[in-house]
Amino acid sequence: VYTARATFLFGLLFFMASFLLSLAGKGHINRLLLKPGNLRWIALAVISLVLIFMSTQLLRSGDCSLGADNLKAVSNHLRVWFSGNLSGYSFWFDFASGDSESSAGISIAGLMELIGGGVRKPGIYQVAYDASGKQEWTNIFTIFRYLMDDLGAFGTLIFMAVFGWISTRLYHRIVLGSFLAIGLLSGITALLMFSFVTSVMAYNTVLFAWMGYCFFLSLQQPERA
Repeated sequence: VYTARATFLFGLLFFMASFLLSLAGKGHINRLLLKPGNLRWIALAVISLVLIFMSTQLLRSGDCSLGADNLKAVSNHLRVWFSGNLSGYSFWFDFASGDSESSAGISIAGLMELIGGGVRKPGIYQVAYDASGKQEWTNIFTIFRYLMDDLGAFGTLIFMAVFGWISTRLYHRIVLGSFLAIGLLSGITALLMFSFVTSVMAYNTVLFAWMGYCFFLSLQQPERA
């Protein structure tokens, strides 16, 4: 139950990334997404996602009552979880010199732990900051902290530029019919979609699932693009 939310979100991210990129392969992605019927499904999916997150947070808290105070506490927690990331990143950026948690390879912390390069802590970062000045704490700092811990500020800019160039090349290959490019770009897309929280590749479950998905796609169609 404690990890159900993250596991569900990881699967949803990769499904959405692959789905959107498969639409790109068919062309007219905007027309397909903006059809009235599809917009209704998108709205239903957003509402369902909020309800799922509230339900799992109630289970995590141990108090599943639907009283006003309990629902307000859950809503406040999720509000910080979803929108406190920029405040958390700003606090960390201002006080980074006193933060002893930074370490190399934290963007792929699970893999680094697997090969003996350190221990990945639950939640990755343990030190939390008050996101609003009202004792609402967060240890979510967006992917930018992960990249800056690993690459520094200048290295992060280079990384983003290279990833943008790679993404462009992969997108063109998708349009030309490459299945493998869908798999490769889905990893980058999922990384961007989860970037408001952490690096999704810090979790071995996600990293190896993506690698397996790309390998599977590479066997489905000869590379023609």
